[in-house]
Formats: sequence, C-alpha cells, structure tokens
Amino acid sequence: MTQAERRHDRLAVRLSLIISRLVAGETLNMARLAAVFGVSVRTLRRDFRERLMYLDLEYRRGQYRLRSTGGGVQVRQQLLTCLLERHYGLTLNDTPFHDDASTQEYIEAGITLADAVNFLVERYELVRTDRKGFTWQEQTPLLTATDILRARRATGLMNT
Repeated sequence: MTQAERRHDRLAVRLSLIISRLVAGETLNMARLAAVFGVSVRTLRRDFRERLMYLDLEYRRGQYRLRSTGGGVQVRQQLLTCLLERHYGLTLNDTPFHDDASTQEYIEAGITLADAVNFLVERYELVRTDRKGFTWQEQTPLLTATDILRARRATGLMNT
C-alpha cells in the first residue's frame, strides 16, 4: 500500500468515526479528538469545514455537535417513526414512544436515539425486515449510526 493510500485510509476511518460519534449524540471536543486521532486541531477543522459540510453542525467553544432541530419530542418521534417503519415494520403506536411523556423521559435521561431503539430490539427480540434473505455474515438487528443518518436525511432533518 502506498503512502497516499494509507493517508486516505486514515482519513476515511477518521471521518467515519467522527460521523458515528456525532450521530450517537456526542459533542466532540476538537483538542481531545486531535489527540485521539493523532492529528492537529487545524486538520480536524478542515475535515469539518470541507469534508463534513453537509452535516447540520453546531460549533461552540471548541466543540462540534449535530444541531438540534428543535421540538425535541416531535423530532425524536419523527425519526423513530421513520426508523421503526423502515427497519422493523412497526408503527410508533406499537412502542412505548407513542406517548410524548415517555419520549421526553428518554431525552431528559440523555439516552440516544440508537440506544432507545436498540433497547426495544433487544427486549422484544425484534427482527429487521429491511434485509433480504440470508447471508454468511452475521446480521445484527440493531440500528447503526448509518441507519440514523439515513433517517435524518429521509425526514429532512439533515442538510444534503
């Protein structure tokens, strides 16, 4: 593998990990992130400015996070509706999240969207309906950061 290929591989891994952490609801501190990846803060700023510009990011005091789209409960329920229908064939009314109060409790407890859905998946042994057939690879029923990114895009909650 050439030096350029190794550099591109490191960039791809760095960007995918940053996106995964943002979608999981983390607020990313630039100095700590630079130490984790072994790059300068300047490099990370370029990544966010040029390579991650399509994400609806908010920057405050050296930290990036996905911008809250407001409406907390309504936004969470909109994403839950999309995710549950698309991946499990369920409606929001089939889950405890049909109630605004329970959704608000999850938000106040700091439970991410992925963790909330994955808790339901594990508790009720849900099976994903969006995958065709069997494969030699293990298929987890759990949601991933990519699933949530796609739901944000599908519901218009993310700039494209």
